[in-house]
Amino acid sequence: MSKLQKVLVWLRWPLALGILSLLFYQHREGVERLSAQPLAWAWLVLAVGLRSSALLLGCSRWRLLVRAQNIPFAFRDAFRLGGIANLMNYVVPGTIGGDLTKVVMVARENPDSRAVVAATVVLDRVMGLLSLMLLGCGASLAYPALWENAQLLSAVLLLAGGSCAGLLGIGLMLHPVVVKSRLVKWCERLPKIGGVVRELVRGVSLYQQRPRVLLSALLMSVVIHIANCSGYYCCTLALHLGEIVPSFGMHLVLVPVAEIAAAVLPLPGGIGAREGALQYLYGACSVVPGVAESGFFAAVGYSVVSVTVAVLGGCCAFALRRPRVEESVELAAA
Repeated sequence: MSKLQKVLVWLRWPLALGILSLLFYQHREGVERLSAQPLAWAWLVLAVGLRSSALLLGCSRWRLLVRAQNIPFAFRDAFRLGGIANLMNYVVPGTIGGDLTKVVMVARENPDSRAVVAATVVLDRVMGLLSLMLLGCGASLAYPALWENAQLLSAVLLLAGGSCAGLLGIGLMLHPVVVKSRLVKWCERLPKIGGVVRELVRGVSLYQQRPRVLLSALLMSVVIHIANCSGYYCCTLALHLGEIVPSFGMHLVLVPVAEIAAAVLPLPGGIGAREGALQYLYGACSVVPGVAESGFFAAVGYSVVSVTVAVLGGCCAFALRRPRVEESVELAAA
């Protein structure tokens, strides 16, 4: 990466903080109003617990995908690598900083099967994104008014289209003809990358023999996202916003859209994008004054919860670290 590219990457932090500062200035009166009343700490603690549970379940999901490849992988290692990767989502600029850190560490610690294990990192992200769309799409069916809302129609269509495309992709991956196609056989004979392709084909073949693993990973992902959506709703209750914000069921639609927006925009940890997206979505689904502002504060509250859990989880993960983990983190950040 050139010096110019590094500068552009790190400029994402000032951009994210600039967006967040602008939104805070826009809602400065609301900030004063909220600061004058005490927090409902019980709901905030529950939000932290839900986010922590989601993190632990996410580590278990990745462990399941790795062990399906006949690779020994203890939960301790899954948590160690997953906890550091989750922290790096907020340290390394960009939305894939955590995944890149995880890939680098996996490659160092599993040199004999690094291509397959690294591929599980990608599959883990894909399963998470697919389940996010499935959850949002499924929940939107309970609210027909969303499909008639011109401002939200594109969002629910995105959830529906992404769900269909993701399920089609998983279905094709599980079809035996994929690994036996002429194109794949030709790629296996290519110099330098042929060996990597063969490893990946072997990994796909193992998943084809164990479709229940992918189904289990998908169901675990849905539970993870429900926990995250619940955490958002707990933050609204902690800030005493529960009377005017959308219902919990609506959060199962709005939060996935906001999370997708945060994942698409190249901002560290989605900061700035998530708050702006949820503010817009809250306002689009209701004409009650103050709803859009509540969406912003709910997203800020959950961002604080997520960063807190990331720091705590990262500290625990570093305590379990193996030699040269720090080098892997530095390589991913570079």
